[in-house]
Amino acid sequence: MRSYIKLSLAVLSALAVVVNGTDNNAIADSLGLHLSLRTEILFLPDPNYENFTQRHSSFANPSYNIAIKPATTQDVSKIVKYANEHNFTYMATGGGHGISRGFSHVQGAIDIDLGKFNKTQLYLDDNLVTVGAANVLADFAETLYKAGKEIPTGNSPCVSAIGATIGAGVGPMQGLRGLMIDSLRSVLMVTPNGDIVTASKTENPDLFWAIRGAGANFGIITEATYEVYDATNNGQHINADFVYGPESAHGVFAVMSHWDSDDVYPKEMSMSVTLGVNSTTRLPFISVSVYYFGPYEAAKPYLQALVDIEPVRWHNASLGWDGMTQAAGFGQTFAKACVRGRYTSHYTAGLNQTDVHTWKTVFRQFASWSGPRPWFQGSIILQRYNAKVTQQVPEADCGAYPWRDIGTLVLMANTYDGPAHDAEVDGFYRTLRESIYKGSGFSSPHVYINFGNGDEGTEAWYGPSLPRLRKLKQKWDPRGRFGPGFPIPPESGVHFCFDT
Repeated sequence: MRSYIKLSLAVLSALAVVVNGTDNNAIADSLGLHLSLRTEILFLPDPNYENFTQRHSSFANPSYNIAIKPATTQDVSKIVKYANEHNFTYMATGGGHGISRGFSHVQGAIDIDLGKFNKTQLYLDDNLVTVGAANVLADFAETLYKAGKEIPTGNSPCVSAIGATIGAGVGPMQGLRGLMIDSLRSVLMVTPNGDIVTASKTENPDLFWAIRGAGANFGIITEATYEVYDATNNGQHINADFVYGPESAHGVFAVMSHWDSDDVYPKEMSMSVTLGVNSTTRLPFISVSVYYFGPYEAAKPYLQALVDIEPVRWHNASLGWDGMTQAAGFGQTFAKACVRGRYTSHYTAGLNQTDVHTWKTVFRQFASWSGPRPWFQGSIILQRYNAKVTQQVPEADCGAYPWRDIGTLVLMANTYDGPAHDAEVDGFYRTLRESIYKGSGFSSPHVYINFGNGDEGTEAWYGPSLPRLRKLKQKWDPRGRFGPGFPIPPESGVHFCFDT
């Protein structure tokens, strides 16, 4: 056997696994022998699967009978064509951080692990960087920082860069540079019928529009090219962290409310406010992390407003932008996102305002509910960005992401001990989410799909972009092979391959 087949034929026969009526030997012969030498194939269960990308959360897990780690884009194309021909369900894994109820519909599938696509290539003369699907945000941040460049990124250093992008890519530099999709210039991808194409403003522009906000519905992106920029403030930013007791809730939300206006809240600043409960004492707290992309003197008035609320602990430092997310929250705010195998679900909402009464009530209800439940380790995070730049992008360049007017994103990250408590968690958070929607300042739910639960519905995910997305879904993926997490129904309403 060629070296990429990780199990011998004898072992395969002994396992006697049959996938969609096709035994392992037939799969190895008809698919494996046509893939490049560095490709890895496993028939599950197999202990070597631990070397494949494991999902961040075990909530609503997909299940796999076959795991393939392709080495080239051509390999991905061949896998997709083979799976289509034999009616196999499949799903690609980049960073493995996506969470949605819809993933539970993917069962007995092929796991296409993109872990070998780890390219980072910086083209300084053209101010471009190309990254592979396996690259997480931290992988190229240091490269750009050392070159005196920057790019808008997401909040967690271990999340897939491309995965974050295709949902829109919100993050700390949003006020200065916009969303990650605003810096995206082209992608190399495999379409649902297995073709290898480039999508950009000039090549397949309709597909390029669709992937910027709904990308998981239209194929597998193996690499992406972004525009990069000269580093703001020589690549340095002010990082400041604050911790408050529950008695300071009114003060924190009042300051946030004052900063609701993008004419007041500076474009150089981003802020994350976390509502949590201490894992030992079960007492509630509020923490605030601030990034300011400029000198300390410019940041000082905003930091002083937070100092005046009398935190129980705080500090500030000047750091390079490449390490900003690792440092946030005394190094703890986004650390949970880098731990794999936890049982975590998400709820989310977009805000146009900070209603002080709503948020004092939310905090009180969250603390009262979560405090007596030691099995629950969740938190509510409000991420505030200046939205002016995102809304000034010309309509022709916006992409499919519909919610550029969101000023604050709410992420309810619920980590707990497993499905036995699903009903209890969902009952509380669905009610809480409705209260947040009512106080959001929007007339309808605005959902950023990278934070979504999967139960919100297409109008909440895609809003005014939905009619055009439906037409493009019919063109590019009429059989519904892609997008189980946040699916776009094609115009014909055909039955998706992952529907139950």
